Formats: sequence, structure tokens, C-alpha cells
Amino acid sequence: MPEWNLVAWTILLVAYAGSGDLQEADRVFRSMQERDLVAWNGILSASATAGHFARVQNIFQSMPERDLVSWNCMLAAYSRDTNMQDLERIFRTMPAWNMVSWATMLAAYSQTGDLLSCKCKAKHLYDSMPVQSVASATLMVAAYSHCGNVEAARWVFEEWSGRGLVLSTAMLRAYSGYGSVEAARKIFEAMQDCDVILWNSMILAYAQNGRLPEAMGLFRLMNLGGRAPDESSFVTIIAGCSHFGVIDDGKRFFLSLQQDFHLQASKILYSAMVDLLQRGGYLADAQELLAKLPL
Repeated sequence: MPEWNLVAWTILLVAYAGSGDLQEADRVFRSMQERDLVAWNGILSASATAGHFARVQNIFQSMPERDLVSWNCMLAAYSRDTNMQDLERIFRTMPAWNMVSWATMLAAYSQTGDLLSCKCKAKHLYDSMPVQSVASATLMVAAYSHCGNVEAARWVFEEWSGRGLVLSTAMLRAYSGYGSVEAARKIFEAMQDCDVILWNSMILAYAQNGRLPEAMGLFRLMNLGGRAPDESSFVTIIAGCSHFGVIDDGKRFFLSLQQDFHLQASKILYSAMVDLLQRGGYLADAQELLAKLPL
């Protein structure tokens, strides 16, 4: 390019920022003779994604102008790196909100350790949203589940007729986490087209509630139904076999991973298999497999 203009520099900056290369994004940003709002938001987003909280604050304060994208970047940074009081202060300070803003706050409430505060504030925020969506309902279900209020999660879930896979998976996990396996199974069976995540969630629901035979049966049914298991499927079922001491079945599942599905075992899968072998007393086999662990 014979002459680099603002648009060209900004495209390069945003590309580096989007790929997570903060060092190159920062180099481009410093080389720019002029910067528009898109460039400022690009370096702000890259710094937030990299977890440089102090840098995010400095950039935000230095910006000659800000838009909703800028504020949402700041909100996302605060949601990861500070307490809820500061996050709420930023949210109240914002000149406007969109679905990203609301979703960031709901996600933060769903992950806080203050269960009573989580339930009350998340509910107030959800009710205050000008437009609710399946995405916000999913976050609300997760928030109630985290607080231990499965009935409230169910109430939010049942408000929506076109629930879709994501919301259904969140509710299935909520039921599973509190031992309501039959309720989780009803959600699973109600879905006409289950993706691998929903299958894995139901397999996990059985496994973590002491019903390994049903988890293993569902794993096999998943493949027969035309939905190939993925890495998470194998990690879940092998971990279940390890927990219940079903060593031979765990070995068969691990062999099936490569022989039947042509999947490469990851570090997580190797770790699950090493744990299974150690629990079964196969220490030499565990050491041999540990030597093959991907770096």
C-alpha cells in the first residue's frame, strides 16, 4: 500500500486486537499519527481481553470520546477484575445500555459468591430490561441455579416458548446440579434436535448423580442416534468410570476414542485416563501413559 491512511491503520489494529496480539496492536496504535474512535476501542478491547486492568482504565480515561462500545469494554474489564460494587458503579454511570451491557451484568451476578445479593440484584436487573431475550433468560437461569433457587430458574425457563438448545441446556444443568435427574431428562427428551453439548450435559447429569450405567447407556445411544461424541463426552464418561471404579469400561472408552472415532487424545483426556488407572491400581500403566502426555 503506497500510502497508509487512517482506515488502513485502523483495520490493521483491529485485526491484531481481534486475534489477541496485544503487543502488535499496541505497536500499531502508537504508530498512528491520528486515531479515530474505532482505533481507540480496538486497543481498549485488546487490553481488556488480555486482562491488563490498569491499562484499560488509563486508556479509557485518555479517550477523547467514547461510545457504547467503549463503555461495554470497560464494563467487561470490571466484571473480571474487581468487585461488584465497582462494577455496579460503572453500569450506573453509563449513558446508555444495550443487550451486551445487560448480559455482562447478569453474567457477573450469576458468578458472584454472594448468593442472596446474586438472587435479588439479578432479578431486579432482569425485570428492568426493556427487552428480554433467550440469552438474558439463559443468564438468569444460571444466576438462580448458582444461588440454589431451582424453582425460580424453572419459572424463568417456562416463560419462554421457543427456548432453544442454549436455554434448555442451562435449565438441564440447573436440575442436574441439585439432583433432579428426572426433570433434567424431561428437558432432554423434549428437544427434537439435541446438539452434542446437550447430550454431554445429560450424560454428566447421570454420572454426577451416581447413575453411571444410565450415563454409559446414553453415551452409546448418542452415537447410534447419529451424534458423534466429542472430547467432552469422553472426559465425562471416563471420569465417571474412574469415580465408580469401573476400570475395564473406562479403558474400552479410551480405546474407542481413537479406534472408532479417530479422535486425538488431549491432555485433559490423558489426565482422566491416568486417574482411572491409578485408582484401579494399574500404576505401571498409568506411568507409561503419563509419559505420552501431550506437552
